Amino acid sequence: MSLTVDRLLVALEPLSYPDRLKHLAHSARSLRPTDELPSLVAELAGRGTYERRLAAFAALVGRHIGFLAERLTDRDPVVRAYAMRAARTLPLPDAAIEAAYEDASADTRQRLGEVVLASGRTALAERLVPRLREQWGDHTAAKLLPVCSAEFVAAALDELSYALDSWTRIGLNFPDQVLDHAERDLAARPRAERDTSWRRYAEGVAAAVSARAERVLSMLERHRPDVLPAALVTRLNEFVAVDAERTVRPLPQPRHASDAARTPVRRTLVAAPAGGGGRHGRRGGRRPVAAAPQPGRGDPGRRILRRVREVAPSARRAGPPPPRSG
Repeated sequence: MSLTVDRLLVALEPLSYPDRLKHLAHSARSLRPTDELPSLVAELAGRGTYERRLAAFAALVGRHIGFLAERLTDRDPVVRAYAMRAARTLPLPDAAIEAAYEDASADTRQRLGEVVLASGRTALAERLVPRLREQWGDHTAAKLLPVCSAEFVAAALDELSYALDSWTRIGLNFPDQVLDHAERDLAARPRAERDTSWRRYAEGVAAAVSARAERVLSMLERHRPDVLPAALVTRLNEFVAVDAERTVRPLPQPRHASDAARTPVRRTLVAAPAGGGGRHGRRGGRRPVAAAPQPGRGDPGRRILRRVREVAPSARRAGPPPPRSG
């Protein structure tokens, strides 16, 4: 095998970096994965830094999982990066990723967490959460919640919700659990503190609207905020599709008159179906409200648009809506 490695290195020497990787990939794929590839990788890995990096790339291309599973915390960042890529795309054992946390630096722990999230390793994430909480704190552990099971998330949110950096993926993956948690907190707070909770959960609640628009609308009716969070302003059209007249009621009361006729909030509702229309049809025998840019006098749609114009300044004070993610 030494002759094969030497010949490979000679062949690679004059090539540009992209051509060098292409040649190495072709060579790795042409070897038998049971013996020839592991021998090539092992001999390359026993040489210098350059050869160790070639070994890691060849192992990735040739799917030599055993070699890469042992290098998730390699001292060489290039070798480590190839191993991390393998953990995302190849069936590296959960045990290898779990073991890598033992001696991992803070940066490597972050990369390992990203691997767990990207590869959707639910069982591993649920084993890691209590361990990470004990060793490195709640913020590190909370990052893994988006790939845990619904039951696990429901049990963990009470203690870990404060440590979440982003609620969007949690809200998309677990709308019921996020809404249950948010509503418990809203119900427990005095009226004066309610807006604090709405701001805290707005991102997750907004993400849950796609699956639970009517439930979020009911929450807004029961726990009306003084200022509608910007994240929910961007979802107004989905509330209107459920029931336009109900959408108006939880909107904050205007603090002063303002001509905001051309605000994004108004455009949102003008473009959306109004009244009991949309996917729910007529509700309780109520006449659907026609959605029109210039509703006639006495039309409930006119009242809806006027109400949105009044509340729009409050939405602007709450800050610009975040970019939609998901």
